[in-house]
Amino acid sequence: LPQKRGRVIKSKNDILNFVKKDLENGDYLMIKGSNSTGLHSVASKIKKGFDSEVMIDFTDFYATFADILNIDAQQSYGKSILPLITNNNYDERDVLITYYDPVWGTNGLRRGVYAQNKEYKLYKNGNFFNFSNDLYEKNPIDVTTLSETDNEIYSLLKISLDTIPDLPEYNHNRWQERRKEVNESGKFNNIWKLNTK
Repeated sequence: LPQKRGRVIKSKNDILNFVKKDLENGDYLMIKGSNSTGLHSVASKIKKGFDSEVMIDFTDFYATFADILNIDAQQSYGKSILPLITNNNYDERDVLITYYDPVWGTNGLRRGVYAQNKEYKLYKNGNFFNFSNDLYEKNPIDVTTLSETDNEIYSLLKISLDTIPDLPEYNHNRWQERRKEVNESGKFNNIWKLNTK
């Protein structure tokens, strides 16, 4: 069994030194607790135990932390969920945008740019799905035969989607070749730690 060790880290330098000097191959880092200045002031205001069907984006977490810490966030697509979790008049978004372009060679998830609401999803390539009825998105909807309501949803999603750039050409920066070169160089082991032998 791995030996349990614990340490209180009080500064950025302590963190860097710990990672550089103390973590070894096979070690893992588990954070048991933290002193997050600013978060404690919000904890007492958070609604206890509630369900929500609000659409939340990964960028919303950055905006939320900025809101909690009273930081004037730069332009961001993110929307703070602090009003939602403190029950303070949260203005729910109508459309969620996803721009997904992995560069690690996964075949499990497709590259894609899409806009969605709670039932429909429109891809940059034009495919339109009612994913609440077609979870695996096997049957694109023919947009020439949309009902008036579905056409309004399509238009709302398209307007949002048109503000987002297209994905770059696959392997646009030769990442596949560069990854192969790094792997074959022997500079790193299988967990990307620098080989010092």
